Amino acid sequence: MQSTTCDVFVIGEEPQIMITKADNSDMSVDFGVLPEECAKEISLKFHNRGAASIPLKLVTVHQAQDRLSTFVLLDPEKQKNKNMAESEVSRELTFTLKTGDEINVTVMFAAPPMRLLTKAAQKGFVKLSGVLSLKLIGIIQIELESFKLIGSVGTTKLGIFRPAIPMQLAIKGPGKTDTCHLPIRNHGLVPLTLDLQLLPSDTEPISMTVEPGKVELQPGEQVEPIIRFTSSRPLKEPVQRMLQITMQPHGPVYFVEVTGVMTATGSQEIRKPKFQPEQVVATTKDSLYKSESDKHLGKALSYQSSKGCSSVKSVCSSGQSKCSCEWHSIKSQKSNSGGSTAGEKLNVRTTHRQLVWGSVAVGKSVTKSFAIRSEDCSKLAVYVYVEDKLHSYELIDSDGLVMGEKCITLLPKKSHSFRVNFKPREIGAVCGKLVFIIQGIHLIIPMYSFGGHARLIAKGVPRDGAGRMWLMLHQDPHKTVWETSFSLQNFGDLKAFIKIKPISKGFQNMSTVSLIVEPSELVMLEGTSAKIKVTYKPQKQDLKLLLNNSMKDVIEVAALSLVSGDEATRHRLRRIHEKNLDLAKRGVNGEHATHNIQLDLQPLCAQFLGEDDHGTPDVMSLKDPQDSALELYNAGVNHQEIILLLENATDGHSVDASQAFQSMYQYVVNLSTTRQEDLDESPGSCEWNIHPSTLTLQPPHLNSVPVHLWTYGVHKQHFEVVVVEHPPGFILNVSPNAGIIPTSDSVELTITCTEIFMPQTTNLNFWKGVVKIYIENDFKVLNICIQYPPTHKKEVPSKQLVPRDSYNVGHHAHSSVHVASHSRTSILSTPALRKKRLTNDQLSNNVHAGTGPKDLSCHKSSRAH
Repeated sequence: MQSTTCDVFVIGEEPQIMITKADNSDMSVDFGVLPEECAKEISLKFHNRGAASIPLKLVTVHQAQDRLSTFVLLDPEKQKNKNMAESEVSRELTFTLKTGDEINVTVMFAAPPMRLLTKAAQKGFVKLSGVLSLKLIGIIQIELESFKLIGSVGTTKLGIFRPAIPMQLAIKGPGKTDTCHLPIRNHGLVPLTLDLQLLPSDTEPISMTVEPGKVELQPGEQVEPIIRFTSSRPLKEPVQRMLQITMQPHGPVYFVEVTGVMTATGSQEIRKPKFQPEQVVATTKDSLYKSESDKHLGKALSYQSSKGCSSVKSVCSSGQSKCSCEWHSIKSQKSNSGGSTAGEKLNVRTTHRQLVWGSVAVGKSVTKSFAIRSEDCSKLAVYVYVEDKLHSYELIDSDGLVMGEKCITLLPKKSHSFRVNFKPREIGAVCGKLVFIIQGIHLIIPMYSFGGHARLIAKGVPRDGAGRMWLMLHQDPHKTVWETSFSLQNFGDLKAFIKIKPISKGFQNMSTVSLIVEPSELVMLEGTSAKIKVTYKPQKQDLKLLLNNSMKDVIEVAALSLVSGDEATRHRLRRIHEKNLDLAKRGVNGEHATHNIQLDLQPLCAQFLGEDDHGTPDVMSLKDPQDSALELYNAGVNHQEIILLLENATDGHSVDASQAFQSMYQYVVNLSTTRQEDLDESPGSCEWNIHPSTLTLQPPHLNSVPVHLWTYGVHKQHFEVVVVEHPPGFILNVSPNAGIIPTSDSVELTITCTEIFMPQTTNLNFWKGVVKIYIENDFKVLNICIQYPPTHKKEVPSKQLVPRDSYNVGHHAHSSVHVASHSRTSILSTPALRKKRLTNDQLSNNVHAGTGPKDLSCHKSSRAH
């Protein structure tokens, strides 16, 4: 063997990257001082002046407060959408710069709230820093250049004086003009820039404007924008507008409702109220999230001592709260600082004894509502605050303001509503509590939730236009066995569980024993996938009967019921189930176990394949009450269905898969009659209806009621019925639950309620159920009311009857043991991110006090909820 040796020379060049930015500084990018929760962007241009393409990576490194991600990079490609999403913001950005090319990269500084910078926030200003590093990608990454990132945030506080809520302008006829001032003051330490805009835009003949559209406020400065209203023609209806106040750059958005009316000539002039004390609508301060008992108690006592001169009014002082129809006592804890005498009784109730959330994705938010009510004969001064170490809970007043603490006046026999927004900042269990200080007594509402989510996606399963999933079974050429498979992938950040169960579909005589799913129960780690195999082995006589009696090209033989969710929720349900079983073994009749009778938790709580013996350790810190199983189940357990199909081939053999899919698609959509005009003529909400939209059942005398689903459309419509909410103690069934509405015709649906257990009450009560009817691109809601016990056999009860179930706080507890309640599942709502909406109904009788003279006398409102 002969070898040859040669010398190899590699000639390269130094990377020639030219970086330019707006200012003249060489080694730093200074964002200046920003208000809290605002963001500023600075663009950097990278130009490759060399002769070779260069792979580059930009990385932001935080020297402090690393978890907050204050300095981030915006993807230049995705930034073109002008609608920034989570995937478009990151700490790293990789790109290749070709010869002569250039790229603009945006660096953003997001000023965090001062409450998250607790140690440095006492100074009023916090300086944050980081480093932007440009690296050459290779076997060994080489840093080519680095820039120092500097940004500061200062205490931000915005105050507004309100003449009325909503702001009302009145003109006496066409061509007249009325104006109203809205004083705004900057109480913070940072200059503020505010954009003002009225939404929606004006249409002829109405003109409502705000001047100026942009204001700049120095610390301590006050401005008074003018809102002007006029109309060139007579108006019969009031004009509703929303004044949008946006803090720049890219900061929070607030809304104030504005109403314009036209009065008849000669009518009595509308008296405008005088300016009320200033209301702080956006404030972040040092003491906002501190929860020392003595400190909060001192604030509460200070507030109560000035009851004779306070002007704080309850938002809901004019009627009942809409949160719930059940009122419960909440756990009381006597303060060590005094404030009430022994034996004193507080008649205060709440719609919820505890607030429970399922698993919520990090960065997302879920809101729950509740209310407190006073049964006392005198006014009560109430101080409320949130105690939460992870800062994942936000207390929102009924006027839409996000706050950490608040003082209100609770009028006799009246209620006040609140909302609590849960927005997790990290994965894991989150515990918190709402504390009410009334006359020196702490009333506590515990809160339990979990951060993170599981998202299971079935791949290899086609869907039709209605979102239904279909799966074709393929025959083994040498066996009378049909097989198919699909994969499941967990795209979430929590472990996920899946339970697959065969169910009968279509041909009812077909036995589900011949349908095998492997695996049928599985726990999947985050970011992993699993393959599911389905085997169908029918008996010859069943298969022959099935194929001979069907005229369809594609036959539905069965379906797979997929029950999935995150492991954290399943472990929480398991703990509740085991506790109820333990109470049953000891012969204790758990008063809350009846709430979970609707759920069969045993199959869900069994040991699954791939389940870790240690489970989820964080779940052990959540003390979910026994009656919260149904609420957790509805929030964290998903139900899906995959329909299994066989192709009815005339020669007894399966045909090409594409033909099978086409047959299935024609069966579902009917391609021979589908035109673009048909799609344009999809029925609107006015072209179909359900009658009646509300019905009342009186078991055991009236257990079923027919309703009619009709359409005036020119085409037949597929419909599907889903029971969204079952009344406590009853199961609702709808027959039929799917089908077709003929053209300009109707279909009769029968609503039946089945009693599971008899509610032990002698008072007249109502329980609510909800059914949704879906057609293409639309749905309607059927509200069902269960009256028990019935007043008469055939009489429909009055809907204005107020439930009497309630509990009184009759003693003071010296511990923080939480008592579970009979509260039902809350209706969740998702408010717009960082937008605080101030609506007419919520704020019409509410003025929050700032500083100065106070008056507790509240006029009685004639409005009824």
